[in-house]
Amino acid sequence: MEIYALKGHKVICDDLDVGYNFHKEIAKKHLELDKTYTVEKTEVESSSTKVFLQEIPGIEFNSCCFEDVVEQSEEDSKKHLDYPKYH
Repeated sequence: MEIYALKGHKVICDDLDVGYNFHKEIAKKHLELDKTYTVEKTEVESSSTKVFLQEIPGIEFNSCCFEDVVEQSEEDSKKHLDYPKYH
């Protein structure tokens, strides 16, 4: 998925078995495969990205659990607070 996804971006859960064990446990507890979710925000870190969903408030997910429903434009990605200025 686009790690610089903006609020409202639609993603679909396509994998529950990614990341560390705690990522897998959280995903399996809260997500459904092939279900569409709405991004509340993403937090981009040096080696991972946390995804927060509007449908499941307060829980962070590994970005590798998701694929974009529709690709977000690069211009929109640049609006993300974490988008690197050198990118």
